Parts: sequence; C-alpha cells; structure tokens
Amino acid sequence: VRNFLGKIITNKKFVNKIINNVKFCTEENVELLNTNKILILDVIPQYAIQYKKILEHANKKGVKTYSFLHDLFAIEYPEWFGSRHFSDIFKEYVDIILENSACIICNSKTTAYNVANYYKKQGIIRHRPLEVFFIHMGVTQSRCKIAYNLLNRDIVEFVKKGCTFLMVGTIEPRKN
Repeated sequence: VRNFLGKIITNKKFVNKIINNVKFCTEENVELLNTNKILILDVIPQYAIQYKKILEHANKKGVKTYSFLHDLFAIEYPEWFGSRHFSDIFKEYVDIILENSACIICNSKTTAYNVANYYKKQGIIRHRPLEVFFIHMGVTQSRCKIAYNLLNRDIVEFVKKGCTFLMVGTIEPRKN
C-alpha cells in the first residue's frame, strides 16, 4: 500500500511493472479497520514520509503497526555508507517508525538492545509505550514456542498464520 493524496491505496501498478505484467489494473482504496495489522518488513528510507503518513493513518484507525529493523548501522557507523545523506535519511526513517509504530521487531537481541537504547537517547515523544522485540531470522513455529515467553503474543500468532520469512545480511555474522 501507499499514501496517495491522503488516502491509503493499493500499489498494483507498481508491482505489475516490477514483475513485467502488462495487464491493466486499477488502484483501489484500502479501508483500514481496527482489526487489521500492518507489518513494514523492509527499509526504504527514501520513503520515510510515506511510511509516516501510513502509520499515522493506521494509528488513527486503531490498527496495530509493526516495523522490522535489521540494524542501526547507518546511524552507528555512518562511515560505512557512501554518503552522510543516506545516514541522515535512514535516521529520519528510524525516528519515524520509533515514533509511530506500536511495535519494533528486530532480528537479534543485540539489535533490539541497540534500538531500545537509541530510542531512549533520542527522547522521542509517543502517546503509548514502545514495544521492542527480537525474533531470530529463519524462525520456525517450534522455535516460536520455545521463545514464546520472550515475544509478544500478537507477533507469535502473526508468524504462525503464514510462511516463515528469512532476511539475509552479510555484515553482522552473529545474526545467524
């Protein structure tokens, strides 16, 4: 989904373009209900303002929002990235999701700890407490049961409903 002129709409044309599908399609409004959940899986910092609008709209509708953070490398080690501009955009994105997401899911205990510390240092103002959890990459339902007491019940139930997702990175070997 994306924010277009203040409304949340589908992104079918964009997806069709990516998969080289030439079929004509029309975008549709997406009506968010308080029983819905939104999971932002990947970081595209250039779309920080779009994420903010979607998350704010979802929060107004009572939708539970989750955002996945792989790491804070662009903030912690800006010298690893091509330009300071990217680090600044990434920081803006992280601040937006920390301010607007109900829950942050990290792919390691270390990242969850770093995110929680960063959040405290930034002094971000929220209307409700921020939940920060970790779930190891490649998690299976049986591993979810083992870690059940560490994870929010909503996240475990969400993961059980569908296929397990795997995110792969190469910079930090301790993330499996």
